[in-house]
Amino acid sequence: MKLNLRAKTIGIILLTSIVAILMAGVMFNIQTERAFNTFLNGQLQFLEDNRPRMMPGMPDFRALRGEASHLLLERQFARELWRAVVGASVLASGVAFVVGFFFSDRITRPLRELKRHVNRMKQHHYDEPVVVYGDDEVAEIGADFESLRQELWRVEELRKDAVSDLAHEIATPLQSLLGIVEGIEDGMYQAKDKAEDMKNAIERIQTMTEDLRRFSHARSKARSCKKERIDLSSFVPHELGSLSAEAKTKGITLATDIPAGLELETDRSMLSHILLNLVKNAVQYTDEGRVEVRISEVTTRAGQKKAIRFMVEDTGSGIAPTDLPYIFERFYRGDRSRNRKTGGTGLGLAIVKEYVDQLGWTIEVASEPGKGSTFTLLCP
Repeated sequence: MKLNLRAKTIGIILLTSIVAILMAGVMFNIQTERAFNTFLNGQLQFLEDNRPRMMPGMPDFRALRGEASHLLLERQFARELWRAVVGASVLASGVAFVVGFFFSDRITRPLRELKRHVNRMKQHHYDEPVVVYGDDEVAEIGADFESLRQELWRVEELRKDAVSDLAHEIATPLQSLLGIVEGIEDGMYQAKDKAEDMKNAIERIQTMTEDLRRFSHARSKARSCKKERIDLSSFVPHELGSLSAEAKTKGITLATDIPAGLELETDRSMLSHILLNLVKNAVQYTDEGRVEVRISEVTTRAGQKKAIRFMVEDTGSGIAPTDLPYIFERFYRGDRSRNRKTGGTGLGLAIVKEYVDQLGWTIEVASEPGKGSTFTLLCP
């Protein structure tokens, strides 16, 4: 039979009470037996003036002493003593049951409340706060559970928004394609005149599906790192060449500062994706000024080891302090109006974080709204 916590609590209190009473009874029996033997041997207690003081019941015991053996008296006394112990045990058990029932309810009530919330969360209901009163360990668990509920609720709302945004982002180029195709069918457009628009719409959809595929691949950790020695002074400018035209169109200076001959042993594809994503974001969210990639060799504090530090700095719109803790989460997009303008799935930085973790690197971000952002990669 499976017992719940409340039944176990009552059982423990009852068992503890009975064992305590039995142990007390045994000790009391031993001490009383010693005193009784002393009494039967005729040793009397004396008052301060050395006059003998009759112990309670001594005349009756003296009469019994002449009629019964010591053994018989001891057995009779032990029986009476154990009757008293059993009676006290029954009474104590009843009191322990009542006390245990009361306290077990107070102990298990918050746990039952937590269980109720767990069942609600299994059904994806995160709207009801978890309230557990007190300052004990159960209350601490309740507070931690409430923090978990709030986080799950936030993630669930974020997921709902992400699905809606993703549907919108995919629907927009699809509707554009459908309009162009219908226009061509009706003779309103020539296919060659709309080829560029169709290509842009297809590339937009392709970019989003590629983000989803890459993120799923990164999350599964199925991709093994194929490390090789890379000359950063030539690799980085080459990889960023595809973004130079976009930066030039916006009037942004895209610059690099990399020591000649600086090398890093890492996965070429992962490093390329990390850099392109960070720099592309910087270009997208910078309307004027510059975006700079600075790479240097530094000495870490732990063990004085050498490491490569990547810094991607921009003079763009920056990131709000409320958004900074969540920018590496999947589907998270802080400024919804800005992201509607730039598009995307909200997976770019989440993929970056997955790759950074797989490579054993660290990434940090510092930002101030209106003054730009700085992403720092440390590669030991």
